[in-house]
Amino acid sequence: MNVGERKRFLLGMFALLLAGALLLVACGTTETPAETPTDQPAAEQSGESSQAETPADEMEAAGPVELEFWTLLTGSLAETLDNQVNRFNESQDEVRIINVFQGDYEETNQKLLASVAAGNPPPLTMIDYILVPFYAQQGVFLALKDVATADELAGYIPALLSDLSYQGDVYALPYNRSTQGLYYNRDLFEAVGLDPDAPPETWEEFAEYSQIFTESGEGRSGSYANFTRWFFEPFLYEWGGQMNDENCNPTFHTTGGVDVMSFFQDLYHDQGYVILPSNLSGGFDQQALEFITQRVGMMRQSTAIQGFIGNTVEFDWGFGMLPAGPEGRAVTHGGGNVAITTSTTPEQRKAAWTFLKWLTSPEQSGEFHMATGYMPSSYAVLDLPEVKAFHAEHPSWLVSVEQLDFARATSCLVVNTAAVYHNVMTEAIQRIIINDEDPEAVLNEAAADLQMEIDNRRAAGELIDLP
Repeated sequence: MNVGERKRFLLGMFALLLAGALLLVACGTTETPAETPTDQPAAEQSGESSQAETPADEMEAAGPVELEFWTLLTGSLAETLDNQVNRFNESQDEVRIINVFQGDYEETNQKLLASVAAGNPPPLTMIDYILVPFYAQQGVFLALKDVATADELAGYIPALLSDLSYQGDVYALPYNRSTQGLYYNRDLFEAVGLDPDAPPETWEEFAEYSQIFTESGEGRSGSYANFTRWFFEPFLYEWGGQMNDENCNPTFHTTGGVDVMSFFQDLYHDQGYVILPSNLSGGFDQQALEFITQRVGMMRQSTAIQGFIGNTVEFDWGFGMLPAGPEGRAVTHGGGNVAITTSTTPEQRKAAWTFLKWLTSPEQSGEFHMATGYMPSSYAVLDLPEVKAFHAEHPSWLVSVEQLDFARATSCLVVNTAAVYHNVMTEAIQRIIINDEDPEAVLNEAAADLQMEIDNRRAAGELIDLP
């Protein structure tokens, strides 16, 4: 990146530094809940390395190619990743990965922005899905076609690659990715006369089941209002709406958003069949508390917490696809991915791809999937004997993967307003759900705020063009 490019990057950097809360929702959502983050994984600091190419004979004499890998997972997630990195290092002597924990999604992004501005980004980094197109546009991430064959990239789940692409090329590979789904208490379903093998298929059924729980006389409710901006997008699609038009201008306020918010507002306030907390966007542990303590029979939540729920509750539970709206089912996805930066030398790129291909291979991805509940990186994971046996014992994991048939790519509006979208939509949702304000008026205000952001990016020639 030359001086002029670096100056332009800095302009974008300051805007993205405002996106702190954003990276703690659809991606902060990807941390295992109710875990106290462990101490920062032991990170060996690499010495300064020359960017000049090294002749093959000198490289062999110097030992393996060492690559710093910036990571952002904590708790059991970090432990699983660390174990995989260690196994990779022990399996061969040509590449050595130095795993360096950088903090959560927000902290990692801030450090990555600063490192790019300083001209020394890491060779490998984990990154939130919503930011991949931005870094690709800025020339920070390497198009993987430069190191991988078309057949190699074709093996990954297309729905997961959709958010990792820019102008037709893939710039990162999925590692810890998740979608939305519906958790339900099978024991409570049976106790109130519902079929434990039949979670609600539609939102109308969800409302009916919520009424049954509320009127059961046991002090329970159907669900609670863990309604964040990450759920607004799939709900909008299920009601037949669109986030934006073909020019990336917001349209959610005129194409279904009011109907979506009116439905849930009525469910919370007028019908009273759900618990209404004071905070709609707390951490996973906070959001899951009512479900864990059996105060509610159902909860909408990330597929990523299946491992946590299974290790925490003592009752029989199930997982179903997100109920369908008037126009059918839809989900979006979030979570972490791994990218190679363009600051690497040819030798480093080759080494980085060797590791990235190994880390996202069916065997490694399958291990991470079974341990956590995150999506596998490829459908080939489902063919592994150990994964088949695991799914037979834990069918909810398979349901969460099958739900990818209804996945939608992140919208142009969300990608281009990443610095403000979370705050704007979180405030709008809280005003509607908690304060019981008029959905149409509130969504019109939110759309106007996001339109201003789109107009500014378009005027600056920085609008990221997505299909």
